[in-house]
Amino acid sequence: MPDMGRSRLPRHVRLTRTMAFLLRHHPEVGGLTLDDAGWTELPALVAAMQKLVGDPALAAADIVTLVEADRKGRYAIEGERIRALNGHTFGGGPPGVPGAGDARAQAPADEHEAARESTLEPAHEPASASPPAADPSANDPAAARPASSNAPASESALPPATKGLANKPREPDAAPPDVLYVGTSAKVRDQVLGGAGLGGKGRHALLVASEARAWKLARRLRGQKPCVLYVDARRAHKGGVTFQPAGHEDFEVEFLPRRFILNARSDFRFQLSAGTVLWRGAIEAPEVALIRVGRETGESWELPKGKLQRGEAPLQAALRETREELNLGEGTTLEAGPSLGQIHYAFHVPGGRPRLKTVAYFLARVAVYDPAMAPRTEEGIQEVRWFPLAEALAVVTHENVRRTLTRAAEALRAGGGREGARAGGGSGGEAGGGPDGASAPRRRRRRRRRRREDGANAPSPAPPGHDEPPR
Repeated sequence: MPDMGRSRLPRHVRLTRTMAFLLRHHPEVGGLTLDDAGWTELPALVAAMQKLVGDPALAAADIVTLVEADRKGRYAIEGERIRALNGHTFGGGPPGVPGAGDARAQAPADEHEAARESTLEPAHEPASASPPAADPSANDPAAARPASSNAPASESALPPATKGLANKPREPDAAPPDVLYVGTSAKVRDQVLGGAGLGGKGRHALLVASEARAWKLARRLRGQKPCVLYVDARRAHKGGVTFQPAGHEDFEVEFLPRRFILNARSDFRFQLSAGTVLWRGAIEAPEVALIRVGRETGESWELPKGKLQRGEAPLQAALRETREELNLGEGTTLEAGPSLGQIHYAFHVPGGRPRLKTVAYFLARVAVYDPAMAPRTEEGIQEVRWFPLAEALAVVTHENVRRTLTRAAEALRAGGGREGARAGGGSGGEAGGGPDGASAPRRRRRRRRRRREDGANAPSPAPPGHDEPPR
């Protein structure tokens, strides 16, 4: 074992490597005893690391900080116990992990191991399966598989570093967000087109909650072109896929059928929309406008929104769509407020063509109200109504809409409901400082920051209105 106490590495790196060495590779070096699920006592780990690192000031709080800062969620703490969730290379860890003869047991974990563990390969069709059709939207081999099945009948070509994932202690199934992301390579993406899906045969797929983080994981795959797969997690969960929490709002699945990977189909498209949380009245007791929309799946109360037109800024589209969908009278004047962030969800247009929708929401206030407001039935809107904010939170059924209303409530409590009006400019108070309410230098800084975060290989949205549904 290397002398970590005299290393010139930064303290947090020495601590992270020592913790991985003890919990995943050689607990006996620190005199630790792990139970069948990989748990050991936190005070015992602290004492062992104090000796190995030569840091008598090390405390349990430092270990908790390391675990919380681990972006891959490789460790878990419950009370006075701690364990590693994967990567064990000794015989005494969770059942079924590789034995002590594994070559990885000769050195502590490092940053490159984390990169290798994020590599994903597709599960391939068994030899007896018929080859997929040229059109990936037809003869989907995953469609014939029962919806409740999480394991394919085929082997997956994964690097050895991922083999221990299937043997780690499992957490209960949890409901995922609407959309999750997989950071991988373009090669894997292309292979998914002709395969059954991701994972399988003991290899788990890691799905993360942030697209930006998925791109970071994909770029760790050296020598390969990074790519991100977009997963319709809500439908996959309804279809029987089990989602295991992996820390930091991430999930692992044993097998993900191809039909739930949105951009595994050539007819996948992005859709960009914008909407508002429109409020009126006193800031202490605001009312917000909701629309009741009827669809084949039922009715629901939603926020007004719609697709961006070509060359249109999100804030301009949000205010325009709000006027159109609420059918506001000509005498109504709106004041733009701050951004409320974005939501993402997946849906399919007729023919089963997948779409990933991004909706940018803004807070907006009714400065002058014309009561001539009526639903636009030709767009499927059956009713428009003002709700007290607390009641609106109760009647909406979509979790992402509820989160947007919660952000609006927080902005109003912080006094941000009139932010756009203070920005000045714009006819009728409906814009300020630029198409999105920001000055030109600030917009340039935002664009540069987004380019740095997304990278040159990030997918570009299709032009709004291209092969998309009416709303």
